[in-house]
Amino acid sequence: MLAVTLHDTIDSIPRLDALLELLRAQLPDSDVRASLARVLRPGSPAKLLLLSEGDRAEPVGFAFFNVGSGLESGGDYLWLNEIHVSERYRGQGGGRRMMDFLAD
Repeated sequence: MLAVTLHDTIDSIPRLDALLELLRAQLPDSDVRASLARVLRPGSPAKLLLLSEGDRAEPVGFAFFNVGSGLESGGDYLWLNEIHVSERYRGQGGGRRMMDFLAD
């Protein structure tokens, strides 16, 4: 079963080691742990949706976004920076689950 959870600090992410491995596959030339810690610092508008599978909460996807405010939007808006689902889990509705979570 695929589950979606919202995280706004690096300390709130279960199985951080597995998420870092997933991120390294997408960003091989970057220090993903340092980058993640910087963008998910306390008070940051950045958020991370984690798509996980099973009882062990194995990370199989993520969506990274920011919440901002603007005059044109008349309030808050969401800026989706990245969305990724591991190839093995594509076609199972995980991307749709993350997008539905963001839409609510």
